[in-house]
Amino acid sequence: MCGRFIYVGLGLGSAAMLLLLAGFLCLQFGLTLLMGLFYLIATKTMALALATLALLGLAALCKAVYRDLHAYFCQESLLLRRLASLHSQQQELQQLKIAKTRQVNYWARF
Repeated sequence: MCGRFIYVGLGLGSAAMLLLLAGFLCLQFGLTLLMGLFYLIATKTMALALATLALLGLAALCKAVYRDLHAYFCQESLLLRRLASLHSQQQELQQLKIAKTRQVNYWARF
């Protein structure tokens, strides 16, 4: 699907470039009315090509954001983060227990 949009955008860009070249050739041969027509069509075609590629980029961005948000909020990730949080809290409690034991031992000497 994305490949088709890329090829459509590139094809439209190539067509616009060919129209610009045709307009330049018309200018060289003195066909100014035809040159104006080719340039007008070329600008519209180039704008359409850029819009197609911009929409493709926007769709890719939305897809990436959705994938990352889905991975962040999936149940397994939530459980793993909760497990890491509990492990961290357990280590903090052990360190606090060691610190309090040292403090009690220190005050017991007096």
